[in-house]
Amino acid sequence: MARQRITRKELLRQPDQFISRSARIIEWAEANASSILYGTGAVILAGALVGGWFVWQANRHHHAEALLYEAINAGDNSDTLQNTSQPNPMVEALQTLVRDYDRTPAAAQAYWHLGRLYFVRADYVAAVEAYEQARQRLSDNNQSALMRALISLNMAYAEEAQGACARALENFQAVLQAPTETWLRGEAYLGMGRCHEQSNAPEMAAEVYNRALADAEVNELTRQIVEERLANIDHVL
Repeated sequence: MARQRITRKELLRQPDQFISRSARIIEWAEANASSILYGTGAVILAGALVGGWFVWQANRHHHAEALLYEAINAGDNSDTLQNTSQPNPMVEALQTLVRDYDRTPAAAQAYWHLGRLYFVRADYVAAVEAYEQARQRLSDNNQSALMRALISLNMAYAEEAQGACARALENFQAVLQAPTETWLRGEAYLGMGRCHEQSNAPEMAAEVYNRALADAEVNELTRQIVEERLANIDHVL
């Protein structure tokens, strides 16, 4: 069957699809004007709320960083640190910061400083808790890798001082497994060796010290200390 041909004149009489669709959209918009108005208002309100929240967060983080700077510059007078019955300005300022600005980046650093101050006070339990709080608040970006390794090393020191060598060994090992500064590796090896010595495991201590000497990233000063400790173990074995 032959296809019926449409003349140009008849084609021009047919409605333009774009114009027809546009007209339908306009009609729908007029019929739903109130709904569109309220919907647009809601979007604008939501945008304003989100924007305001980000501004509030930025101001909060900035204020926390300013308080951290003030706390660090308050000083950690050794006399008041050793005497826990006397208030220490730096400890009190850091405690206020982590209480009022807990979920800010500055809180992680504040907890780390608190851990160090508690360690000086020989309050090793509080030191470990503060270091753990600092570690929980670190982000997972590359910039936090060094800080995470430092926290693990500090926690290991506090646990070693408590006599909790099993936990200390885990944190010393975490330092070795992290991409860190070379001097941290030497400290981790020494800490692991000391823990094995304290646990009456001289053979394991010697193994760790030999690993340290085989590690090209361990500096010369640490090598000398390792060799001295290894020589003392050899006299015992």
